[in-house]
Amino acid sequence: MNVERIKVKGWKGKERGLILAENEEWLLVQCIPVDYLLDGYKLYRKDSVLKRSTKSDEEMIAHVFGLKKLSNKAPTGFKLGSIESMLGWIEKKHGLFELQMKREEELFFGKLVEMEEEDLVVQLLAFDGSEDEENEYLFASKKIRAISFGSDYADSLRLLMEEQSQKTLKKV
Repeated sequence: MNVERIKVKGWKGKERGLILAENEEWLLVQCIPVDYLLDGYKLYRKDSVLKRSTKSDEEMIAHVFGLKKLSNKAPTGFKLGSIESMLGWIEKKHGLFELQMKREEELFFGKLVEMEEEDLVVQLLAFDGSEDEENEYLFASKKIRAISFGSDYADSLRLLMEEQSQKTLKKV
């Protein structure tokens, strides 16, 4: 088990995660929001990571995860690859993803509409899970610092999205 603190360029706080996989461009972690709790996954663009470290707190967390016999493997079927292929897998398995850019506190939940060269066209979701076809945004893929999925919050938003979709179908 390898647990690390991760410092992202331009973000004030450090994040903590169980390292699952990495390649030249991306680092996949299972998020540790507090102590021994795991909640969702995050892909960090490695050129946005300033520092990775392991201290005694992270060693203790890794020890506890070992006692719990937790897996440090990527989710079944997930492969690090192009941003389009990763987002496609995330949407298929989790319904939506979250993007973080330069500002740590700005979170964009949505679904991929299409790729335009190196840019993503994303259908953003409101906090109540509603979709607005006029609420499509263009994101430069190279400016994305992190992609999250599978958290309790994201799963709750997905359920609201599905409920909104069912209401729309019943109206027709």
